[in-house]
Amino acid sequence: LLLLLLLIISLCSSLIVKHDFDAGMKPFSYQTFSGVAMYSEKDAPSKSSPGNGHSYIEFDLTLRRNIADRDAFIELIVIPDININDIGIKKNGNLHLCCNIDLFGQYGCSEDTIGQLIIPKKIRGLTRKTINFENGESEYHLKDFKAAVSVTAIHVFALSSCDSNLQLSDDREVIITFDGTTKWMNPYGHLPGDVYGYLPFYGWMCIIY
Repeated sequence: LLLLLLLIISLCSSLIVKHDFDAGMKPFSYQTFSGVAMYSEKDAPSKSSPGNGHSYIEFDLTLRRNIADRDAFIELIVIPDININDIGIKKNGNLHLCCNIDLFGQYGCSEDTIGQLIIPKKIRGLTRKTINFENGESEYHLKDFKAAVSVTAIHVFALSSCDSNLQLSDDREVIITFDGTTKWMNPYGHLPGDVYGYLPFYGWMCIIY
């Protein structure tokens, strides 16, 4: 009963996911995090308050690196989960995630994309954001960034660390950690899309509460 009450309270307020990723992400890696069922604005069964017809994921994260002696960047990705396996390319039996000099001129890797995640096909609903750490800067506060949702699907967000400046030497590598929150807003409000059918029940329970 207590768990049900806590669930009702949370759904009456907002779907805010707390993050505390202290395990650390190493260079040349890619890791996915939260997944929530989201409606696009076009497909939404309702456009009532508090969503008011808008669908997005809002980020308030503090990202950290343990070594800050040069410029470097990472990428934040928002992607429908059905496209997770479309990241990277397989070559000679190995999965390559990052554009580098060896792949220059292939799979969309160019001078402008060296150090970025390889996404070899056009993906509907994909959002990419570069997060730049300047020389001497160990923290980056990503605040009030909204990724619009244009495809109805479960969405996840991910981080990639493909920049070669994150690998300082064989025994010195930059580790990325972060904490903060993400807010997931569907066009009708905060309830995840896969439980929208329960909205009338939650609505009455919110009124009673």
